[in-house]
Amino acid sequence: MKQRMALGIVGGAVALVLAGVGVFELGVQRGRSTPAHGTSAATSQAAPAQSLVEGEEATRRHMQAGLKAGDVDPINGRRILYYQDPMAPTQRFDRPAKSPFMDMLLVPIYEGATGDQANVAVSPRIRQNLGIRTAMVVEGTLALQVSAVGAIAFNERDQAVVQARASGYVERLFVRATLDAVAKGQPLAELYVPDWVAAQEEYLSVRRM
Repeated sequence: MKQRMALGIVGGAVALVLAGVGVFELGVQRGRSTPAHGTSAATSQAAPAQSLVEGEEATRRHMQAGLKAGDVDPINGRRILYYQDPMAPTQRFDRPAKSPFMDMLLVPIYEGATGDQANVAVSPRIRQNLGIRTAMVVEGTLALQVSAVGAIAFNERDQAVVQARASGYVERLFVRATLDAVAKGQPLAELYVPDWVAAQEEYLSVRRM
């Protein structure tokens, strides 16, 4: 008798759980199919994002037509909420004009726009002014060898000027151009100085004696 009562209680609990799960799934399906409160079916879908070039072209049309925030764009039939600078999206403006922050036009934000643009486009004029260049991203290995152009110069602090302190001339020159390679102890030139010859002859005479 006790086993039958226990089985009945377990069966009832399982039935209640299954019923609760079914009611939950039904509510989820109804919530997905019902549009949000205060939003019509026409505006529930997000409008396609516009590029920067399209936004600047629309702003030029609005300036010529005298449109402002709250008006309806006759081209796409969408109401203009406000204008903004894509580089400073937190600032909003009521009328189309040139951006006070960048050298570009404001772009309109329409009703139903998500504000999340899938792509980024820069007008050719701005790309030319900023020198922007684009290229495809590729995966590869960087070369370890780098070729560069440079200039070689000697340390001027190691330069020394030796003066003969006597009149003479150079008989032979072993280094003929600036920055020629020289070795340690290598003679640079042969000098002929008459005063030195006289002193040399006296030294040799004394040495022979």
